[in-house]
Amino acid sequence: MKASDLSCFHLTAATDRPLGNQSFLDNRLFQPLTMHEWALAEAVNSAAVEVGEKEGLKEITELNIRIGQLQQIDPETFKFALSSLRAPMLKNAKFNLKTVKAELKCRACEHKWDFSPEDLGKDASESIHFIPEVAHAYVKCPKCGSPDFEVTVGRGVWIESIKGVR
Repeated sequence: MKASDLSCFHLTAATDRPLGNQSFLDNRLFQPLTMHEWALAEAVNSAAVEVGEKEGLKEITELNIRIGQLQQIDPETFKFALSSLRAPMLKNAKFNLKTVKAELKCRACEHKWDFSPEDLGKDASESIHFIPEVAHAYVKCPKCGSPDFEVTVGRGVWIESIKGVR
């Protein structure tokens, strides 16, 4: 089942009954920030299957996935989406998630610091969640105030390793 099929099912279901009477699962799918996790989960599942096929695996048993802190992904929603969208090759796969703390480096003064999402407002946090590149509009170097920095660690989502059966 594709993410788009799942979304269509739930959008149809939403018109049949009031939001307050839906299950926990339905409420989570209607939160605007969760769509990002679903799209990323679909991409991870597709990439894992592609690698599994290239490596001649009959089944993938474990995926170790790293999530950059700057992505601000809800791990519970992401793990649920991974499980819900799994391809047949991933039917028994265990998904291990680890968040990688974001580290930033100012291009103006060379100062290095850790990204702190707690310092952002709701709108800024939501913007960065969907498009991490906009962090430059909201985050400034704590030493010199420059918005010109690079993310040295902690951006993106990647598969660190795959275990499977040939």
